[in-house]
Amino acid sequence: MIICIIFVVVLLVYLLPKIICFCRIHGKALSLPGPYGIPIVGTIYKLREGSHVGLRWMMREAQKLREKGHSIICFNIASRIYTIPITASAARIEYEDVIIQALVESHEITSKGRDYDFIKPWLGEGLLTSSGQQWKKNRRIITPTFHFGRLHSYLPAFVKEAEVFVAIVGKMTDVEVDAYPLLKTCALDIICATTFGQSFHMQQNPHHRYVQAVEGYNRYVQRYSSEVHMWLAPLWYLLHDRKVKTLLKELNEFTEEKMEERIRYRQMVNKCARLKGLNHLRVQNGTSFADCLLNCHEADELTLQEVYDEVNTFVFAGHDTTSTTMGWLFWCLATNEDVQRKLHAEIDEVMGDDGHSDIEQKIKEMPYFDQCIKESMRIYATAPFTERIVENDFDLDNFLDGYILPAGSEVFLSPMLLHHNPMTFSQNRLYLIMYMTLVYSLQVYENDWEFDPDRFSPENVENRNHYNYLPFSGGPRNCIGQRFAMLEVKVVAAIILHSFRLSSDHEMTYNVPAPETSGDPASHARNSHQVSSSIKFQI
Repeated sequence: MIICIIFVVVLLVYLLPKIICFCRIHGKALSLPGPYGIPIVGTIYKLREGSHVGLRWMMREAQKLREKGHSIICFNIASRIYTIPITASAARIEYEDVIIQALVESHEITSKGRDYDFIKPWLGEGLLTSSGQQWKKNRRIITPTFHFGRLHSYLPAFVKEAEVFVAIVGKMTDVEVDAYPLLKTCALDIICATTFGQSFHMQQNPHHRYVQAVEGYNRYVQRYSSEVHMWLAPLWYLLHDRKVKTLLKELNEFTEEKMEERIRYRQMVNKCARLKGLNHLRVQNGTSFADCLLNCHEADELTLQEVYDEVNTFVFAGHDTTSTTMGWLFWCLATNEDVQRKLHAEIDEVMGDDGHSDIEQKIKEMPYFDQCIKESMRIYATAPFTERIVENDFDLDNFLDGYILPAGSEVFLSPMLLHHNPMTFSQNRLYLIMYMTLVYSLQVYENDWEFDPDRFSPENVENRNHYNYLPFSGGPRNCIGQRFAMLEVKVVAAIILHSFRLSSDHEMTYNVPAPETSGDPASHARNSHQVSSSIKFQI
């Protein structure tokens, strides 16, 4: 009995700040269109069957509001207010890009949402999770690290690990293979090689302690963003806290171990330089991301803790996004034989029989390959949602009927939803569908789910506002590593596709992403246990 009373008291103490916060913004949020739900808990019960089911319900609610002439929809989920832009009428189509631009480019809405707090114990105050002056300072310091000239030095790692992938998959041809885990270890090897300056051979050893820790922690990240009961601290500490702390300990110890090795290596280089009578020699030409950050540390621009935070951020974001992108690209090609046939003709002609020499120049000579990648990223966005906090009341009076987004609420900017706007990507623009609503009803939105790389031909791109396609977000908080990611995807995918033909027994729409942190090809399978990303590799 006493234990029950203590539990109830702890639960109330935890919920009280939430209730106060909700009451503070509740009045303004009520003026925004959207389903009210039950007081305080809102519409949380709609998510009980999984994130992909809840998303379908959100789509239906957005459809109702669109038909009534509204331009945004607001959801109350467990005292958290979410606002998502939608489209109201053809007469206001000229405002849509302005709405998105206002939110994306805003310097008032730059702080990441509360779901990102979950990964702070691992990533610290890295670029993905920090805000304010620290984020601005680190962004300015780190940006030169991703200059085109430096990216060239990462090419050997891309090529080497892609060849390892080809050798491993070459032993599995003509049988169904779940490609995503293999691509993930490939991307993890690449990101570790470019970060720490050495490969850890995780593709050959998928049970490596770091691989298991990364995968385990990523699963908890996805669960936290989609299972609302995990927001309750008492339940969290009771059920999951110990396991997550064990994973975090493994992740942080690995980073510390490898960074200490890199620091000792740099000290040895400098010692050798002094013995040869040279001045202090910093590892200016080191090809690793860690070297670049340690150079900044030696110049008193970054603290050692900031270096560690950025290294963890680079590893987390760098491997997850690229493996997800390649996973969906291969899925789209495996389920669209005509497109794949045309792409292979281009790849085989350009790549030739001289191996992978001058690979950077070769991928520039494959425009259809670039279009295929962009189209796969349109259909299956790498990051389905980007969440930001409204720090001060944000007035949309110039765009949306006098709506004000209340301080403390959250805005979801969703490339996944944005990229399924038929007014933008349909060949037939005689009808208007909601602007930012993901649609699974293929009978109505059939064209949106068609894999058509020609959408990104020069003539089609020329007439399209660039805010209609945001695979790496936009504005001041766009992805700093997008050039690195795209170069890696192109190099690795070109080598793999030059070696294999892909096939699947399923239609493309059979595999559906779930809206977690990363919309990878396995997310929905983990939620519903019904689909997978299995494809066949054929020589």
